[in-house]
Amino acid sequence: MPGMSQPARKRRGPITLFCHSRRFRWAVISLAFGAPALYVASFGPACWIAARHKPLCRILREAYLPLGRVAHHWAPAFDGLLWCGSIGMPEGAYVAWEVERSAVYSSSVKIPNTP
Repeated sequence: MPGMSQPARKRRGPITLFCHSRRFRWAVISLAFGAPALYVASFGPACWIAARHKPLCRILREAYLPLGRVAHHWAPAFDGLLWCGSIGMPEGAYVAWEVERSAVYSSSVKIPNTP
């Protein structure tokens, strides 16, 4: 509790904090751009894990449903996700993702034999 000579400190809301605090502003901006980038970047490792542990496939399909929708409607996203998902896949595996909850779109990925 402040002394009698000090005025009570006003609480600051998130907008005031965003305007006046450089540290808070950088945290918000980093979170706004970093979280979606990490979500997209984690698609490849999720495919690799799902190829080796089948029970996780259903969970990962639900988690990456928005990426499936984007890839279905935008060809560069389709090619990028297919490439990223196929990098660490075992031979004979494939990448599949849902476009809608009722339709599954799958694309076979041929993994070259590496010596």
